[in-house]
Amino acid sequence: MYYKNIDSGKIYTESEFSNLGKTIIEKYRIDSLVDLKINRSLKKRYSKNDSIIQPFGLDVRVGENYIISTSNKDKIYDLIGQNLPEFELKTINDKFISKTDILDKPCLINFWFTQCQPCIEEIPELNRLKEKYSDRVNFIAITFNDKTELNNFLKQTKFDFIQIINAQEYIDEVGIRAFPKNVFIDKIGKIRLIENGLSGNFEQFEKYLNNLL
Repeated sequence: MYYKNIDSGKIYTESEFSNLGKTIIEKYRIDSLVDLKINRSLKKRYSKNDSIIQPFGLDVRVGENYIISTSNKDKIYDLIGQNLPEFELKTINDKFISKTDILDKPCLINFWFTQCQPCIEEIPELNRLKEKYSDRVNFIAITFNDKTELNNFLKQTKFDFIQIINAQEYIDEVGIRAFPKNVFIDKIGKIRLIENGLSGNFEQFEKYLNNLL
């Protein structure tokens, strides 16, 4: 298993990938891990020869200041302040949902997939957000996984968002290359804010949602 930085092309072993935080602290002379916010956003893994390659993007923030960012690699950031592209997509329950169905409230759309470890790690906190704001905010999860893959995942892990499947074409259309991606939509369908993983920033995500209400 190897990890490939989608910006630099550098390849990491599992051990090197696990120790990225310490490596970054030493390189940039940061005081401690407490001061550091690291988001590793993953793309779909692939096989090469006898190895599995996991591409990833890296955003590193100290306070509000980014010292490393691959966010500009995702075209969706160009859509901030613009209307969310139209869609009509299929849910895991074989129903169709369109953009007009979510315009009655603000919306948090989580783009993810079932083999993305950072995606999985933030699910409990996403569920907490859903529980707290379910009557005031629409919560949607969009993945390229198919129904069987997602059903198998949900048997083990609870994820309370509306689940949209087989959405690779739409994911490509909005320009998402790295996961997870959390997109905040206002009541009229405009993209207001984009974050990668929640990564312990539960209170910050609450603030974002409160600003949209």
